[in-house]
Amino acid sequence: MGTLRTLGLAMVLAAPLLALSPQSEWLRAQPDYAWSFPEDHGPHPGYKTEWWYFTGLLADSGVVGNSGVMGDAGLMGDEAAEDRPPDLGYQFTLFKVGVLPAPPASSSPWATTDVLMGHMAITDLETGAHVFREVLHRAAPPLAGFPTAPDNDTIAWSLAPAGTSGRWVLRRTDTGFALAGAGAELHMNLALDTVSPMVFQGPNGYSRKSSREGRASMYYSYTDLRTSGTVEVDGQARAVTGTSWMDHEFSSDPLEEAQVGWDWFSLRLNDGRAVMAFQLRDSTGAPGFRHLTVTRPGEEDSYPDAGAWSLTPRTSPESTWESPETEAIYPVGWTVQLQGGEGPWTVAAMESAAENVSKRIPGLFYWEGPVEVTDAEGAVIGRGYLEMTGYGEGSRPAL
Repeated sequence: MGTLRTLGLAMVLAAPLLALSPQSEWLRAQPDYAWSFPEDHGPHPGYKTEWWYFTGLLADSGVVGNSGVMGDAGLMGDEAAEDRPPDLGYQFTLFKVGVLPAPPASSSPWATTDVLMGHMAITDLETGAHVFREVLHRAAPPLAGFPTAPDNDTIAWSLAPAGTSGRWVLRRTDTGFALAGAGAELHMNLALDTVSPMVFQGPNGYSRKSSREGRASMYYSYTDLRTSGTVEVDGQARAVTGTSWMDHEFSSDPLEEAQVGWDWFSLRLNDGRAVMAFQLRDSTGAPGFRHLTVTRPGEEDSYPDAGAWSLTPRTSPESTWESPETEAIYPVGWTVQLQGGEGPWTVAAMESAAENVSKRIPGLFYWEGPVEVTDAEGAVIGRGYLEMTGYGEGSRPAL
């Protein structure tokens, strides 16, 4: 999933340059949506909210110099990268925020139906440093865009934030995807190659967010993307390799008014399974609607009933973290129990201080960081990412 609270700001950004559009309604997620790839990797005009979301765990292969990678190991192969613990976690997300469901009547090149927001973060698992950068532009040339031409491999692009050169770009490639982001003292450029088949996060990708009909999104993932490229922090570029998870989701008003936040897990287990789980919380903090997808190589994806599994935040002091900036308290340790008595597993943050706080949008903050999965004996059985939204005062993600 992704976190978003920008529709109001998007209207403010775009309103002065928008003309009235013909009467039109936002498109809704449908259980019988007719998918068509690779076109559906791209943007979907007419939906209010859409995001392309990448997270991953990366091994540092050495400093990139003028003559290439400098370090004892050099650029590692895929097997070597997978055998050692990760050095970095990363997030790269591009959001399309709908302002109008149909193109405006204005002929101005500044007129737009969408706003682009980008979030990028690196979590250094050795030093504990967490660096977050963001970009926000109306989707109009020369600032940003969501190309829809069939022969254009670019999915979304944006100029970098003011004072930073470069662009934020996501595009399709013959083997998967490529992304690039540039912010103050943080740059990344990664190639992501598909290894396993695409996963629908719900029957035909219809991902319900409520028991009420229509509260849903269209949602699919790639849970195992072989990743390589460079990450530059504070002027030092390093070659990296690892594995990433990609989500693509689009919808219009999927949440109920009482749903104030969510806890979302993407986990890759050592036995080859991929697990995606989320639960939506109400205004009291109690969990409500939830969903689980379990993917095993060579088998059909399964969607166990909500009563067959559980997500429970741990209450020990080491399992919670209070943000010194927002004072939000996040449960960074969880217990997971799957169907058939499997578990319990412990899912714990690999670095607790992984909060993203927007400098552009007041009240937009959430926790996003790498996690490790251990069994009852304490053995590491997997790793992944956790996102938590709606904690703290005034942080409800309005989708």
